[in-house]
Amino acid sequence: MSVAALHEERKAPTFEEVWALLREVGEKQKETAEQLRETDRQLQETAVQMREQQKETAEQMRETDRRVEEQWKKTNKVIGDLGLRLGEIVERLIAPNLVEKFNVMGFNLTTAGPNQKFYDNKHRELAEVDVLLENSNLVIAVEAKSKLLASHIQDHIERMNILRAYADEHNDQRVWLGAVGGAVLAPDARKAALKAGFYLLEQAGDTMMISVPEGFKPKEWTFRMVPQQDKEQA
Repeated sequence: MSVAALHEERKAPTFEEVWALLREVGEKQKETAEQLRETDRQLQETAVQMREQQKETAEQMRETDRRVEEQWKKTNKVIGDLGLRLGEIVERLIAPNLVEKFNVMGFNLTTAGPNQKFYDNKHRELAEVDVLLENSNLVIAVEAKSKLLASHIQDHIERMNILRAYADEHNDQRVWLGAVGGAVLAPDARKAALKAGFYLLEQAGDTMMISVPEGFKPKEWTFRMVPQQDKEQA
């Protein structure tokens, strides 16, 4: 094909063709602009909905927090009431019953004081005992738990050492013994209690018994004379 023929084939588009193309581009731009406006409108609506949803969610969270707080208050009250009732049980049932059961074993205990607290000379609490059984020669400090763990045994050993030191400071020459008990015993609690030389109080059917295995020897916390200079420093 000749050059002239190629120029003839590739002749410039007419005005109408160019105008039509521009009009088509313009329509496309208009359509695109409309789509962009619609998209923007949808985004704005979405933003409003999200703000409303966030506001609603925040309100729901505040309401949930309020309900949780109310529930905690109710739960704490129940626990507090339960603790009070357990304290009353110790005071009215366990303490007097312990005197009776220990006396059957040959002790001559005369008093049982629940929830006994001991303070130093600056009124700082040193120790608290669930039940303190006493006579003129002997004191038995009892620690009672709903479930007795081995860790409670170590706690009571430390408590007994504190009580013995307190007694020495006050020239209390009575022998101190320890006892621990629980409605439920952890597997290693029994062994730990007996090894520590504590009398073990445990559930036996509908009542409570004091376990004294053959060969058991209770540990005695006995009086140790406190030097006068130690008393003055205390």
